[in-house]
Amino acid sequence: MEDLLRGRGALLVVGKSGIGKTREAVHLAQMLNNEGWTVLYLRPDAWLDAPSRPLDGVPARKLLLLLDNLNAHCHRARREVSPRADSLAMPLHEPFQKRLLRTLEALEAFYGRGEILVLATARNERVPEREGEPAEWDKLEWERYPDLWGWFALYEVPELDPEVAACLLEGLGKAAGVCVEGAETIARRNDGTLRNLVENLDMAANPERGLPALTPETFRDTLRGTWASATGGPWSAIRRRSTSTGRRCCCGATASPWNAAPSCPWPGTCCRGGARGSGGCACRAPCGT
Repeated sequence: MEDLLRGRGALLVVGKSGIGKTREAVHLAQMLNNEGWTVLYLRPDAWLDAPSRPLDGVPARKLLLLLDNLNAHCHRARREVSPRADSLAMPLHEPFQKRLLRTLEALEAFYGRGEILVLATARNERVPEREGEPAEWDKLEWERYPDLWGWFALYEVPELDPEVAACLLEGLGKAAGVCVEGAETIARRNDGTLRNLVENLDMAANPERGLPALTPETFRDTLRGTWASATGGPWSAIRRRSTSTGRRCCCGATASPWNAAPSCPWPGTCCRGGARGSGGCACRAPCGT
């Protein structure tokens, strides 16, 4: 992944839901952050458009843009109303893909392409999850926006190997205080995603269920389509818990599309937001305790 990102300058990490795309992207961003790269994380609810000048409050070199779940950004843009739509010259709606391309071109003009890396994630399922909605891959409209997608190299996250999954399950179970029985059997039945293992462990750790244990009898092969796989469910809760490590996180102005509000993409990272809503969350160095 790192070689692809550095070689192309932009990398799109793809895979099915729960496979670990965000985890892989954030891990790579952390590594680059430790090397001195400033990480700008695009807020999920932000309206993105090209800046008219260099970003305030961030260095003029070594910028890494981190964009998670491009499918959601692209699809939501069909309903989003432009904040500048009160002008007759501006369209009411504008595709996210066009605005992202303008943003990348503007930043390249300000800083030079060698000073900017772009790391993004997207789902690649070809079958729609809900009636009346396009499949996740189709939300990107790959063929319609070749100028944008031509920036990116592709990396597909492979499914979790059963042997690796069994080791992870035992390690995560021990850390969570959950007794895992038959880890190899569970790993073979797993749907190939890390999320499913984590959500099963989270449910097993529920004190209302009695002794915290996960067995082949209580393991659910997949949680897709259930309440537990909904946005904001156990996986989100585990991410929130992981940021509470005793380190402080200094997040900046919420008006900026690049601000990492409401929390940083990873624990123990200082975020310095840009002023006047034009900069972003400048994640540069580990915070103190």
